[in-house]
Amino acid sequence: MNNEEFLQKTRKNWLIITAFLFLVIPTAYSFLGTSQDEFHQIGLAIGSFIFFALLYYFAYVKAGTRLLLLAMLSRGFRLAPSSFALFVSFKDIMPYIDFDLSNPLVITFLLAALEIIISIVWIIASMQLRLVNKAIQFKKESSDAYKEVLTAINNSDNLDILNKHLKDFSQKWPKYSGVIETCYNSKKKELSLSVE
Repeated sequence: MNNEEFLQKTRKNWLIITAFLFLVIPTAYSFLGTSQDEFHQIGLAIGSFIFFALLYYFAYVKAGTRLLLLAMLSRGFRLAPSSFALFVSFKDIMPYIDFDLSNPLVITFLLAALEIIISIVWIIASMQLRLVNKAIQFKKESSDAYKEVLTAINNSDNLDILNKHLKDFSQKWPKYSGVIETCYNSKKKELSLSVE
């Protein structure tokens, strides 16, 4: 898989995970009726849709990194308390319920656990997308430099030359060292597989 295929695959995976996290799960909560107030449920679903639309436009279409970083941080800060609350509530209600899937409480609990798992996967995918977006920005801002980096790294036939390119290019363009390291790691993996 070349770098362009990797970039596109990473972007596509992020979009699927994001749609699931910000569209499917809030809609499922709305249909379950996990809150007393119907307007509250509808408001959460609409808010999630608007946030998804903003993320889609700024992080996916425009290949930005600022809103993506803010979303990752806010999701991460929200993850710890919700994980703890889920554990505490599960520990408290476990003796009183059987795991009957017709029970809305059980379904809500399972959906909350799924949301936590998907959130962790989303944060990891967002970190990857952030690197991809940095590569896209690097490509747009200085396409000649991007081509120079890719050509030099892809044409490296041993680890010594590859390590030299990593050092030189990281010093030359420190803002894009993460992108350069990603290309480096991909080529390093390819070289180590060809040696074996």
